[in-house]
Amino acid sequence: MSIRTAVLRVSTAIATTAIATAALAGAAAAAPTEAVQAPYAQAAGSINADGTIQNSKGVVSVNKPEAGRYCIQLETATPISDLVANATPRSGAAWNTQIFVTAEPNSRCGNRTDTLLVTTGNPTNGATDAPFNFTVS
Repeated sequence: MSIRTAVLRVSTAIATTAIATAALAGAAAAAPTEAVQAPYAQAAGSINADGTIQNSKGVVSVNKPEAGRYCIQLETATPISDLVANATPRSGAAWNTQIFVTAEPNSRCGNRTDTLLVTTGNPTNGATDAPFNFTVS
């Protein structure tokens, strides 16, 4: 292999490493409320176990009134009882995590018509904190 070829390969490897490092650093530094690309959902998001929003679309706020309970206020004029919502455990949740979505006004979330209640937990410990993704259509 010529010196020119070796230098070109090393330069390419360095450039590739720099690009990959920059991409990873950018992903790690993304804003916690980065917009979700969900063109067919009215609202969607990734919620951390502590109730903070990792990213979202159509979400005003999330509050956590107690362990394993998350009130997600949506940017919608449509009452939540007219919408379809689902949630699934995210990476980092225990394997036996169960999630229930209440798409109707409830006292834990102030009986608001724009706020979903998501409950996470497991059969052994009841309501416990867990990260999850959700969509509303």
